[in-house]
Amino acid sequence: MVTPSPSPLIDIETTSKTWAPLLTTVNFLAIEVTSPANKTLHDVVGLDAFVFLSFLSFAFEISFYPFLLAAVLLFPTYATSSSVSSLGYNSLTIGSLGSGDKRIYIALIFSLSFTAFFLQRLLKLWHNFLPLRMKFLNEGGENAILLTDVPDGMNTEEGLEEAVGFLLGGSTDDVIGAVPMRLATELELKLAEREVAIIELEKLIASAEDSAEAQQIVSSLTSECEGALLTSDKIPASTCGVVILSSLRAKTALLTRILTKPDMLVASSAPNPKDVNWANISNPFTSEARARSVANALALTLVLFLAPILTLITSLGNLENLKETFSFITITEDSPFYGVLQGLLPVILLSVFFALVPILLSLAANKIIKFKSKSQAILWVFEWHSRIILASFAIILVAGSLFSQLQEMLDDPGAIVELLALAVPESSTIFANYALIEVGAGFILLSQAVPALVRKLFGKANHPSTTARAKRLLAVPDKIEYEIILPKTLLILLVAIVYGTIAPLALIICAANFFVELKVYTFLLAHTMENDIEGGGELLYPLSSFTFTFLYIGEAMWAAYLGLQEAIIASVIFAVFAIGATVYVHKKVNVYVLISGSASLLQAALSDEREQGESGSRGDVVAEYRQPCLVRSTWVEVE
Repeated sequence: MVTPSPSPLIDIETTSKTWAPLLTTVNFLAIEVTSPANKTLHDVVGLDAFVFLSFLSFAFEISFYPFLLAAVLLFPTYATSSSVSSLGYNSLTIGSLGSGDKRIYIALIFSLSFTAFFLQRLLKLWHNFLPLRMKFLNEGGENAILLTDVPDGMNTEEGLEEAVGFLLGGSTDDVIGAVPMRLATELELKLAEREVAIIELEKLIASAEDSAEAQQIVSSLTSECEGALLTSDKIPASTCGVVILSSLRAKTALLTRILTKPDMLVASSAPNPKDVNWANISNPFTSEARARSVANALALTLVLFLAPILTLITSLGNLENLKETFSFITITEDSPFYGVLQGLLPVILLSVFFALVPILLSLAANKIIKFKSKSQAILWVFEWHSRIILASFAIILVAGSLFSQLQEMLDDPGAIVELLALAVPESSTIFANYALIEVGAGFILLSQAVPALVRKLFGKANHPSTTARAKRLLAVPDKIEYEIILPKTLLILLVAIVYGTIAPLALIICAANFFVELKVYTFLLAHTMENDIEGGGELLYPLSSFTFTFLYIGEAMWAAYLGLQEAIIASVIFAVFAIGATVYVHKKVNVYVLISGSASLLQAALSDEREQGESGSRGDVVAEYRQPCLVRSTWVEVE
C-alpha cells in the first residue's frame, strides 16, 4: 500500500476555498458538508457506499417533501374538479382537469417548485461529495500502468522495464518494477480442483470420518501444483504486463507519450490489485475491443426487441388469458382479489424480467468481453441495465397510452389529443405498483439479512462440527451489487420525476421505496455487506448523468402535456424557467465533474516527484500485482 505524503499536495481546506468562486453563483443553494454522523458513516462504509446511500437520501427527499406540497396544492385541486364523481386514484391525477381549465396553473406552480427543490438537493449532493472526493484522491494510489498487446519477446520483467524506460527518455530510474502476466489457465484450474478436494477433506475431518483417501488426493494435487509453480518460467507469457512507476508525474508522462504514439504499445492506468479480474487479466486489448462491440450490439438488439418482450409479459400477466390457458384458475371479476391480481401480476413478471437482465449482462461482461477489472464490468452492466429499464419505461408509457385509447381514437379521431391527455396519468398505475413491489422486496431483503447476521454471530459459525474455512466464510460480508440495485432505483426516480405533477400520489409510493432502501442498505452495509471495490465515489458520475437525463425527459413531457391541455402560456413559462434552470445547473455540475475527475492530473502537474514510500513498500506494490496462482502463499491450505 502506498504511504501517503506527510504534506499533501492538495489540502482539503485550501481546495474548498479554491472552489468558492465557482460556488458563489449557487451559494444560496449550497448546504454545508455532511454532519458528524454522516462523516462517521462515510468512514465505516467507504466513499462508494456513502455516495450510494447519499443518492438514496436525495431520491427520498425529492419525492417525500414534494408529496407534502402536493397534498396542500394538487390533491384539493384535482379532487374538486367538476369531472370527479368519486374519489379514487384517477380522481387525484391531472386527468381530472378538463382541457383549458385555469386551475392547471396551480399544477404549474407545483412543477416549478418541484424543479427548484430537485436542483437544490442535487447541488447539495455534489457540494457534499467534492471534499470527500478530493480527500480520496489526496490519499494517493499505486502509480501502475497496464500494458496490453505487448509484442512477443518483450513481456519479461527486463523487457517491460527497458521499453518503459525508453519511452521515458532512455532511463529506468522512474521504474520500480514490472510484472509480466502469464497464461496460467491450467494451473488455475488445477488449484480450483485442489480447493474443492480440501473442502471435502475438511468436511470429513469435522465429522470425524475416515479421511485418509481424501488427504492423499489433496497431497497429490498439491504436488502437481507446486511442480507447475517451480517451472513457472516455462508458462507462456501473455500479451499483458503491469509496470509500477515511482511518481505520478512519470505515470502521466508515460501515458501521454503512448497516447501520442499509439503504434508503440496500448496502455492504461492499471486497476487496483483488489479490482483486478485475474481470470481476464491476460485478455488482449484487441480481443476485448472486438468482444465489447459484439456485446454492445447484442445489448442494443435486446433494447430494440423490448416491445415484443414487454407485450408478451403483459399477455402472460392478463388473468383472462391465463384462465383460458389454465382451467384450474377460476377467479372471477366479482372477486375482491381479481383487481389486485390483475394489477400486480404484470408488474411481478416485469420485476422478474428486470432481475434476469443484469444476470445476462454480467455473463456478457465477464465471459464475452472479459473486462480486466471488476469495476469496468460493473459500470458496463450498470449502464446497459439502466438503458434497458429506461427503454422499458418509454415503451410502457407510450404503448400503454396509445393502445388503452386506440378504439376511442378510431371512433372519434378528433378527440385524439384529449384521449392522450387522459391516458398518460392512467399509465402511472403500473409504475406505482412496481414501486410497491420493490418496497416489499426491500422488507424481504432485510428479513433475510437479520437472521443471517444472527447466525454469523451466534449460530452455525460457532458450531463445533463447522470447519474452520466454513466459519471464516460465514464471517465474510456479502458484496453489494450496485449494477443490479441502482438501475431499479433509477426507474423509480424516473417515475417520481415524470409523474410528480401528473399523478402526485405516485410520489409517496416512490418515497416509501427510497426510505426502505435507505434504511435497509444502511443497515446491511454497516453489518453484513461491504464494497468489493472502492472507486472513490465515481459512481456519482453516471448517476448524475442519468438523473439529468430523466429530469429533461420529465420536463419535456410536462411541457408537452401543458400544450395538450391548451395551456400554451403555462407551457412556455415552464420551458423557459424550469428547463433553463436545469441547463444552468447541469453546466455547473459538469464543472464539478471536471474538477473532481482531473484532480489527480493537477497533482501530477504541481509535483515534480511523488514518492511511493520506503523501498520495502515499493516491493510490496510490485508483489500485489503478481498473479495469485503464481504466489504460493495465496493458495488455500488445509485448516
